[in-house]
Amino acid sequence: MANNRYRILVKGIVQKDNKFLIVEKWYDDNIVDPYQWEFVDGEAEFGESPDAAVVRIIQEQTGLTSVVDRILYTWTFMIGSECNLGLSYLCLTDMDEDTVVLSEDLNNAKWIEADEIEDYINNKHLIPLRLLKKLLQLRSQLSAGEPLSAGGVSAAAAGAHPGGQPAENEA
Repeated sequence: MANNRYRILVKGIVQKDNKFLIVEKWYDDNIVDPYQWEFVDGEAEFGESPDAAVVRIIQEQTGLTSVVDRILYTWTFMIGSECNLGLSYLCLTDMDEDTVVLSEDLNNAKWIEADEIEDYINNKHLIPLRLLKKLLQLRSQLSAGEPLSAGGVSAAAAGAHPGGQPAENEA
């Protein structure tokens, strides 16, 4: 029998009204900008559901309580013989924006509008930005009771690529 190893990674895109929480993390002193903006993320513990993991990680890293609204997208990648499965969640909070209390792992936090995401998130391989913006627009339409176009939004229509990897000319 094969010895399969899996890791479940979760990303919490935290929304409060029309703003989204981004956090600044330290990555590596060997790169030009060692601090980079990202959404809250982490790893599920063994036996923990991904839904519970993302809510726990948001609370541990920011002090915010949140609820899962939906999964926005997934991604996978291999490191050696380990398969990593990632789930990106839209999570909602009703806590005040100024109640964010960062864990020691994070440097800063900021609430931004959806159209500012590309100004802060630099790693285009990490998140299909066009897909995220389309999904957030779709959610806003649903919340406002607006009619959707036929078929809604597919990953291909929103510009996502298989496996979450952009075409070479978009990297």
